[in-house]
Formats: sequence, structure tokens, C-alpha cells
Amino acid sequence: MKPQKALREAAEAAIAAHPGARVLPFTCDGEKYWLKRKQSNGRIQLVKYSVEQQFYYEAARIEIASEASDHAPEMVLLTDDYFVLRDGGRSVHDWLLSDAPEEEKLHILQEAGKALCELHQAGLYHGRPAPRDMVWDGRCITFLDWENRTYFHDLPHRQMTDAALFLQGLYRERWMKDSYVRAAWDGYRKAGGAAILLETGRFLADHKIISRLTGILHPFHFKDVEPLEKVYRWFASHEEELVHS
Repeated sequence: MKPQKALREAAEAAIAAHPGARVLPFTCDGEKYWLKRKQSNGRIQLVKYSVEQQFYYEAARIEIASEASDHAPEMVLLTDDYFVLRDGGRSVHDWLLSDAPEEEKLHILQEAGKALCELHQAGLYHGRPAPRDMVWDGRCITFLDWENRTYFHDLPHRQMTDAALFLQGLYRERWMKDSYVRAAWDGYRKAGGAAILLETGRFLADHKIISRLTGILHPFHFKDVEPLEKVYRWFASHEEELVHS
């Protein structure tokens, strides 16, 4: 680990160079790091939390997750104004848009699904496991952005939310292929996640009001409605597979 003084100096130089940025990369002695400042994320939330609460909530979740799983980022510096994470590689989203071979892209998605399942098996949940917030360094998937909260208080429903949002995050991309979704699904299922996927599908089926709303709004192609409608269809068409997994 780099000396704290050197990291702090490099981090604060990056802030001085980009005073308006909330998240930014920087290097220290040739190694890449990411800095996240105590600032609002600009998202509209039904339940309001102060910027201070959000900042320490995320920092605490990262510290807890890193103790239990290899898929959490490594926090190397925490101050009252920002924290610093070691770089974990390129985002899954960027890998999928790259000129990497198709076989490699499918492998990365399988690893992403497997990593989410392993996170759940460690007694954790993420909150919004989207391709942009998952990075791959050629060896391991790391989850970023741990500030997202769910409206469920029990772990099973939080993990089920993860499973649904994982697929929704894939379907939000207009260029997404079914083979990519299949690879991510198989990665999670084969790692031991069939039971959670089955429960997730049944939970969605039991809450028809969500399904009906997505069906009504689907023709308008709202950014999150159309992907969610596809998630409903996916779970409905793969229940039998999960039952026999």
C-alpha cells in the first residue's frame, strides 16, 4: 500500500485540477486509483439522506463488503471529504463495447453473474449491479458504487432486487444481445444462484401490478420501463429451467 501522505497529496492535486468532479481517477507512483468526493449524486430519491450520511454509508458498506468478499473494491484512503479506491479494471459495459473477441465478452459476463452470486452467498447485496458499476481486470469482477439503498429490509428481498436489477441493467442497453444476457444468467445460476433466481421470478409474478404497469407503459419506451418488461418476460420463460437446476 502506498504511504498515506503520498496518496493524499496525489488525491488532493487531482481535486485541485478538477474541482467540480465528484468521481475522478488519478495516479500515484504509476498506479491508478479512483477518488470519490462527499458530494450529492444528483439522483432523485424518495427517501432523502444528507450528503454526509450517504458518504459514510457507502464507505462503511465498502469496508464491510471487502472483509467478506473479493468482489468489493479496496479502499486505501478515507478522509472527511473523500475516499480513494484502488483501480479494479475496465467496466463490463466498456468491455462489451470494445473490440474484444465475442468469446471473451461472454466469459466476462459469465464471471459477472458468478461474482454477483458469490457476493450473495457471502451474505451481502449490492443495490444496483449494473454493467457500468462492475469492473473486470482479467482475473476478478469488482463491484463499484455501493451507495444505493433498497426499500426492503430483509436480505433475501435485497438479493432478489439485485438479481432483477442485474438483468434490467443489461437490457437498458439498446445494443444488448440475448446471448449476453444468457451468459450473465448462466454465470449466476451455475454458481449456485438458481434458488434466488426462481424466487425472484415468482416474486415478480406475484406482484402483477408491476407487470401491468410495465405493459401499459411499454409502448412509450420509457428508459427503465422497457428493460423491466423484458426482465419479466425473461423470468417467465425460464422458470422451468430453474426448477430443474
